Amino acid sequence: MVFSPNLVQFQLMTKFDDKLKHLNEKLKIASIPLTIEQRGSKLCIRGVFPPKPGSSIDRPHQQRLSLHLPATIQGLKAAEAKAKEISGQLVFDKFNWEHYVPNINNRPLAKVFHGIILGYSFFGLD
Repeated sequence: MVFSPNLVQFQLMTKFDDKLKHLNEKLKIASIPLTIEQRGSKLCIRGVFPPKPGSSIDRPHQQRLSLHLPATIQGLKAAEAKAKEISGQLVFDKFNWEHYVPNINNRPLAKVFHGIILGYSFFGLD
């Protein structure tokens, strides 16, 4: 039998994907209206959240919240706990973006526009 690193990596990915799917089913059964997603090598939570401070949208809507957790089995365990915590905050109207997005109220609008302008310049749209 030949050892294949790709096969081992595939088996680990499949195990992780199965655990992620199982976790989301578990959250759904517990009536927690949030899902855990993998975005690259990190985990995030998707759900209906209040608008971020300064947003032009004035009602709760579906958004993603980065957990800054690695997409690993251990990361999933921490993400589950965080999803339960956030769900409780949402239910009791105690959710606050400032706890999850540092300096969200202190970001100068000029920096946001600067980033947009740089993006346009990068793609030759200026």
